[in-house]
Amino acid sequence: MIMIVIHITMEECLLVDVYSGAIVKPPKLKSTGNDDIYCGILAAPFNSSNSHLLFCSKSSMFLWQVGSNSWSEHPLDVQDILQIVLFKGEMIAMDLLGRFHRMRLVPQLSVQQVAVMWEDMVLGQSYKQWLVVCGDMLLLVDLPISIDPISGFCVTFKVLSLDFSVEPAKWVKVDDSYNNALFVSNDTRTPTFSCTNPVRWGGKSNSIYFANSSTDPSDRNEPWIVTKLGEVVPFTDLCATYSSELIQVPRPGGRIHQQQSLWVVPSFVYGIGS
Repeated sequence: MIMIVIHITMEECLLVDVYSGAIVKPPKLKSTGNDDIYCGILAAPFNSSNSHLLFCSKSSMFLWQVGSNSWSEHPLDVQDILQIVLFKGEMIAMDLLGRFHRMRLVPQLSVQQVAVMWEDMVLGQSYKQWLVVCGDMLLLVDLPISIDPISGFCVTFKVLSLDFSVEPAKWVKVDDSYNNALFVSNDTRTPTFSCTNPVRWGGKSNSIYFANSSTDPSDRNEPWIVTKLGEVVPFTDLCATYSSELIQVPRPGGRIHQQQSLWVVPSFVYGIGS
């Protein structure tokens, strides 16, 4: 898997393979005045014949086939796409209302809502959610806030797996990530990923790695927090260490435009050459 960094400045963007140094510059993206682009994905490595770059704004999708001379614009009738991941050859998107959608490029660009049933459980008030692809599982990392009788307000990273074998699909709570570590960031634009058998490099399995959003050079804290699935973390401790931005609900148009902490990892994390 190739790590791609997408940098957007006004109407221009660059695709950079951070391992090989290869750079691809798409044509200028002509703005139609419908708010900022806040979410995007490269549907395949840019050396692939079927590589497309997809961006979303509040009301439109912009599609560019790598190597072509122009972008195409399509209406987006979804309440703000927050994240898009590639799962088993498909693009799965999560919107602001917590709904999930399949995004297809052929025969034409389309978005179809996925019917999902939630397991009968109380998740608490969720402040952050991330989709994470973990092998053949599509996971949802949920960060709810609850009240602990001893420590008061607290947060606990919880994980659910989407079971596509039933219809409608069903989210089921996961108590064990099967010897995987899951990596997320405060900035939902930063790609999420999983790592099998992280003990190879001194990591912890069945854990969540959360990137520290602090950009203060005097901050001596670790650049990330590591917590086991289901481990209770005092809310005050987490906020004091990892910024009050953690508890903000991500909203397109109201988010910080500067990119926050970004995971850049060796290729063996993705199972290549291991």
